Amino acid sequence: MTNDTHAPRTPPPLPEEPSIDSIAPTALEASNSIAPPSPKRWRVAAIAFGTVVGAVAALSLRPLTEPASASPVRPDAARDAGVPDSGDAQAPMLTAIVSDVSWHRPREYPPFDRRAAIVAVEASASGMDQRCDLSDSELYAPASVTFAPSGIVVQSKVGGALTNSPRRACVEQWLERAEMPPFAGDARELRATVDMH
Repeated sequence: MTNDTHAPRTPPPLPEEPSIDSIAPTALEASNSIAPPSPKRWRVAAIAFGTVVGAVAALSLRPLTEPASASPVRPDAARDAGVPDSGDAQAPMLTAIVSDVSWHRPREYPPFDRRAAIVAVEASASGMDQRCDLSDSELYAPASVTFAPSGIVVQSKVGGALTNSPRRACVEQWLERAEMPPFAGDARELRATVDMH
């Protein structure tokens, strides 16, 4: 009789677990992985971004229209305008403002010219016999014409045969169209006999 001896069985050794460093990525994993950019690429990207931002800011701050070029100011304009030379660097700007100060000076007019007033009244009365349909007795009449300093007539009155005539208003309206050159002083009244032929 054969004795069956049962020797204890030794379990097979377990397979060694691979280390993390030894695990190689598959082709799919390698294609999906994103490598971190290198510091050199970060610097290039930052420089490009800053260039674009600076260009956009410069375009946004640029005026829509170019400023009008200032007219040149002569260096001796200040002396001609009577501005003292203070040595200030902004003297040309001041000169451009005060170079022409004669605009506010009042214009000086000559005194009242009686002859010019008579000529203006006669020119206005010429041909009035037809415009106002005057009779022969109304062709000569004393008139009072008041001129303002500006040279225009502000009031006119006629007498004589026209005092109670219905054509008096027509004559006075035509006399008020007379105009003479401006004169100095106050309003002046001209009294004369007017020929209305």
